[in-house]
Amino acid sequence: MLSKANRSFSLSSCALPWLALVAPACSVFSSDDTAPAPAETAETAPARGEAEAAPVAGAPAESDLDERHGVFVKQGGRADAKGTRVDPLGSIRAGLELARSTGRRVFVCEGKYEEGLVLMSGDDISSGLSCSGDTWRTGGGRAILRAPQSPAIVARRITQATRIQGLDVTAPPGTPDAPSSIALLADDAPSLLVASSVLRASRGADGRNGQEPEAAVLQGGNGADGNPEMSPSQLSPGAAALFSANPQPSRGGAAGVGTCSAGPQPGRGGRGHGGQAYRSQLSGEAAGFFRWYPFGPAPLGREVVFPTTGARGVDGVSASSWGRLTREGFAPESGTVGTSGGAGTGGWGGIVSSLPGASPAGQYTYMWVASGGGGGSGGCAGLAGTPGTGGGASVAALLFDSSRLSFEDVELISDAGGAGGAGSFGSEPSLGGLAGATQNATQAARNGAPGGAAGVSGSGAGGPSFALAHEGPAPKMKATKLAHGPGGAGIPEKTRETVDGSVQVLPASPTGPAEDVHGF
Repeated sequence: MLSKANRSFSLSSCALPWLALVAPACSVFSSDDTAPAPAETAETAPARGEAEAAPVAGAPAESDLDERHGVFVKQGGRADAKGTRVDPLGSIRAGLELARSTGRRVFVCEGKYEEGLVLMSGDDISSGLSCSGDTWRTGGGRAILRAPQSPAIVARRITQATRIQGLDVTAPPGTPDAPSSIALLADDAPSLLVASSVLRASRGADGRNGQEPEAAVLQGGNGADGNPEMSPSQLSPGAAALFSANPQPSRGGAAGVGTCSAGPQPGRGGRGHGGQAYRSQLSGEAAGFFRWYPFGPAPLGREVVFPTTGARGVDGVSASSWGRLTREGFAPESGTVGTSGGAGTGGWGGIVSSLPGASPAGQYTYMWVASGGGGGSGGCAGLAGTPGTGGGASVAALLFDSSRLSFEDVELISDAGGAGGAGSFGSEPSLGGLAGATQNATQAARNGAPGGAAGVSGSGAGGPSFALAHEGPAPKMKATKLAHGPGGAGIPEKTRETVDGSVQVLPASPTGPAEDVHGF
């Protein structure tokens, strides 16, 4: 191949007749007395280091579309191709790798390319070209770049002239795991020029809704009933004699002891007060006038447990801002998690009146006063749910430290930001166990107290939609069109009444902003 330095005038022995005396045949030679290289064809790629320096400050002319200046890429090209016009590569990424090693540009035929790009200083990608066989021409359509990941194009530390021209780029929609859609992320890229291209972000993904856990279930927990008032004579023959020989108080109802299927365990109830044994006897000379006297040991005492609703969990908060633009993309603003409530305490056991409720029929009559019912156990706590996450962003171009970056004849288009995810109240706490029955009660047994409500877990914010977002001064723009979509919806305030009658409030979260140009 002839270099620029060797493109000098050549002498032909056929053109100089006087040389025929010493030259038996016609020949051609160059001024450096070396044989010329064979003519280069579209099938021959130049060796490394032999390519001419290609300018990066303009669209290629049709005369530039040869192997001296560029590596060729075409939809459907082979992965192991030479990168020539007749044997083009199939991906822009492969074209960049070859072009970097040989100092050439990348010429991309109109078509569709399923890939994303990471640019380096000095890269030059030009499309808007048509191709057929070894014939490549200017004036074709844009190469359509559909990236499988976001950001679609990343440019970091671009300090030498670098150019993208004639691409129609679309970043994929956000997903739960990668919620934002960003077409171009440029970080410290002052020497990047984007020309005659479209950069399009798709919709940001909606945030995840918080999840309510299954409610804790109280198993058992009811207090036992107290024993009714009764006479030994009602039980069996000889019971009165047995009673008089060994009177025992009637036991109070057993305390309710419950367990919760999850979360903290509830307090037990109190045992019911025992029923005192009494004996009646004639008093004075007035026939039929009887009195009751305690007989036998004192009854079992009542366990006094004051029923108290379980402690309420600490509330999380909903997002108060829409999130942060970072050098890695976008960080959504999510709600924070609340804490679970506490279990309720048990209720007290019941107590009864101090004397039997009826007069005896004979001179000596024995009676057990009714005993108190057992108190119910406490209820199960409400369990905290998970918070809602923030919606993803839709940003066509996100720039950091790139105020001298240039857009020329470019469209920057963003779609809708993702909606915020709703937070959660947590599971409902349960009521306490039921108290046992107490007849003729001076003070009835009490149910156990309900568990405490869980703290709410907050809602996430809606994500933003920006055609262009830039840190510091704005980039250079010429004949550039911008269009943004709507910001992602926030979550309105919600309320819920809990089993203990209190009201929980799940605060609202903000809607994402929407602007053509957002400076920060």
